[in-house]
Amino acid sequence: MWLRGYVQGTLLGTRATAVAAAGVFLHPNPAAGGCVSLSLPASLGQQGIGVSLLNALGQSVLQQYPAPSTEASRALALPGVARGLYTMRRQISAGALS
Repeated sequence: MWLRGYVQGTLLGTRATAVAAAGVFLHPNPAAGGCVSLSLPASLGQQGIGVSLLNALGQSVLQQYPAPSTEASRALALPGVARGLYTMRRQISAGALS
């Protein structure tokens, strides 16, 4: 009984995902014309990065390694990627974010 009252009366906080907090965005969603834009903060944009798209089974269906750039946004082609729901995984020397 006390647990039900506690759960019903307790507000749970939310926080931004690690990727959004890092300032990494992929748009448009859904992708249009077989291409998306990857936006990175300046602190990450000048590093070499790896970008992977993972399907619902966690399998990598696309890997790209955009060159370091001072541009905030980079175009990523999606050759042969079927329509569906994917997770983007970004890899830099400091670690990976999904």
